[in-house]
Amino acid sequence: MRFWTTFSRWVGGGGPPLGGDLPPVGPPAPQDNLLLGDRSLTYRDTGQTQRIVVAYSGSAQITADLWIYEESTLLWYKISTAPLVLPPNTMSFFDIAVPLSTAERIQGDVSKPGGELQAVLVPHNPGGLAPGEYKFAFAPNLSGSAGGGGGGGGPSANVNIVSPIPLPVIFSPPVTVWAPPTVGSLSNQGVFKPTPGMFHQTYGFNNKVYKRYFMLFDSVSVPANGTSSWTCVSVPGRGTFGVDLTERPRAFLNGLSWAVSTTPNTLTLDASATFWVQAEVG
Repeated sequence: MRFWTTFSRWVGGGGPPLGGDLPPVGPPAPQDNLLLGDRSLTYRDTGQTQRIVVAYSGSAQITADLWIYEESTLLWYKISTAPLVLPPNTMSFFDIAVPLSTAERIQGDVSKPGGELQAVLVPHNPGGLAPGEYKFAFAPNLSGSAGGGGGGGGPSANVNIVSPIPLPVIFSPPVTVWAPPTVGSLSNQGVFKPTPGMFHQTYGFNNKVYKRYFMLFDSVSVPANGTSSWTCVSVPGRGTFGVDLTERPRAFLNGLSWAVSTTPNTLTLDASATFWVQAEVG
């Protein structure tokens, strides 16, 4: 077998220190202690992820926190108020929530899953540990038996899985709105949503003959020149463009604004640009 996420922490030097990880904040970002699950595994009515297995190798027992990202509230939650106990050289199993799959109808297509497992393991340093490397690996676990280990913090009990009774699937549209498009003389900037939410898609066209860059920003208003873009798309003269993230919408924490730039990546607002744009946000 091979676990999906592996990482090491050190005591006494040699790499990232054990106990130096902070609780996660904001949308999931690439880091070595982040577990990204697969939609087909985590939100299937049969064979859902029942628990997470953590393998730990070290000189002594330690504790850790396991955080799960919940996509509708855009927040991280610990799976237990008590720290998880990790015995050395042991696989430990911990229960996680298994929401019923929510089928969403997106643009009239067949249903698509509503999310995926995103978890961060934050190990603690209790002090007094021998210098050296402390290794961790963790992954979704689909078996019905915990298989032992775990200790405090809610380790799983042995459970037998039986085939569930098939449930009817109800298709419902995602809770999104289309921001009003630019009208009249078109525009070079605007705000799709002035509050936090989820970006699903945008499309539009460049009404001028020169190439320009369409940019999105995680902000309640269009930021100042020199600001790095959240997303940047090169749009040819008289050309159209589109950004479609409906299968995996992206969260914005402040608001969603847009602008047309003469330079890529960082904003240099083009006062003469005329774009028509529209976006779907949640």
